[in-house]
Amino acid sequence: MKTIFWAICTALIAVWAWAAPAANQAGAKLYAANCQGCHGVGAGGVNGVGPVLKGEVAGWKFELFKRAVLTGVNDAGETMNPAMPHFAKKGFAGKTPTDAQLREIQAYLKSLK
Repeated sequence: MKTIFWAICTALIAVWAWAAPAANQAGAKLYAANCQGCHGVGAGGVNGVGPVLKGEVAGWKFELFKRAVLTGVNDAGETMNPAMPHFAKKGFAGKTPTDAQLREIQAYLKSLK
């Protein structure tokens, strides 16, 4: 019984390790195309333009992260300064980002050290 348990655990870890980089790749591409210009390579922030996204922001609840991206309102309910483009209007390549795209970006941000 223990052998079966460990075999299942090993298989699940292998699947997770295989799937995680793919999600981060999709998020990395979306980040590079839509966020990197203001928040910098590696989400480290750009002085006077966009704040650091890795760390605290990456850990926001998804609903708060989504609100920030779409409306420019932060986790405290305040309009961001400097202003965040409202991607609900501007979109990614002209289309409002989907929840799946936003989750991919947030997953990418969470993967950054």
